[in-house]
Amino acid sequence: MVAHAYRFVPYYRETLDRLGLRPSDFRTVDDLARLPVLERLEIQSAPERFLSSARSVGRAVCFQTGGSTAAPISVYHGLDAILQTAIHGQRYHDVLAEHLPARRRSRETWIFPSVHSNTMKYRRLQLDNTFLPERIVSSRQFLSMLDPPEKNIPLINAYKPDIIHSYGSYLEVLFARLQATGGAFHRPKAV
Repeated sequence: MVAHAYRFVPYYRETLDRLGLRPSDFRTVDDLARLPVLERLEIQSAPERFLSSARSVGRAVCFQTGGSTAAPISVYHGLDAILQTAIHGQRYHDVLAEHLPARRRSRETWIFPSVHSNTMKYRRLQLDNTFLPERIVSSRQFLSMLDPPEKNIPLINAYKPDIIHSYGSYLEVLFARLQATGGAFHRPKAV
């Protein structure tokens, strides 16, 4: 991986050269500690320095992070990775469908930093470039993980989702709050 990064990614080639290191200097995971920690500003100021020239940049799609902790960062995803995610997602939803009541579409709660165009852009790319069926979801509830669990728990209970999507860090806080308070909580089929 280090050899690939050195060969194709400008940031890593420049960094290793500046530090007098070669890919052969990295033999174990512990050797990675010789690399500097990436700073947010460095990624924000020149995201193209982190793109691999091994793949066509024209097939890389730019997404913006939500900027919930600071200014957004441009993150590039290869179209092949987006399509692979679609295939894994289809398998995931096929398995979940076996556990949902027959003849009923799923109800999903999505808890993320912000609901912005990235989710829809990602899904549109998947649908436009595959033969995967567009999953029919009867409804989705979008909540912000910037809101405390105390605000989101009643909303989840009222909506009664079959599936909850979120980051593990937020789910940990949400479930810790439920455990601490012993409050009622609608149990989805999957989280």
